[in-house]
Amino acid sequence: MSAWGKARRWLARHGLAAGVLVAAAGATILALAVPDPDGLPSLAQGSVALWRLEQFVFSFAAFYLPLMAFALALRGRGFVEFGPGGVKAGDVAQQKQQGGLEELAAAIEVLRQSVEMNAALTQVAVQRTSQELEELRQRVDDLDDAS
Repeated sequence: MSAWGKARRWLARHGLAAGVLVAAAGATILALAVPDPDGLPSLAQGSVALWRLEQFVFSFAAFYLPLMAFALALRGRGFVEFGPGGVKAGDVAQQKQQGGLEELAAAIEVLRQSVEMNAALTQVAVQRTSQELEELRQRVDDLDDAS
């Protein structure tokens, strides 16, 4: 088997799971790296943690959709139906789908792990924000006491 064949086979088996993990990690890094805006959008309801979660969701979607298009293209498939039921992949090149359930289970497991990781990161961010808020309240109380 040629080097391209081996690489394509590895990508077909493990590339989606690895790509989803990279997309989740990249979205997490971007969500944490983006500086806080001067005024939070109304969608964030005034919460920095919620705003960061929104940044993660948008970043993840920006990574995930091209990843899915690439993964489908490796199998000769593509997005062919857009509608109220979502986006569906169709068999563009008339190739049989092999091992689809196992790959889907692996992708779901990676998504589950990334959701757990992001939940933990969100919890840490909320705790940190709560601590900072408590420190600010203490400063305000100290200033009130001083005056």
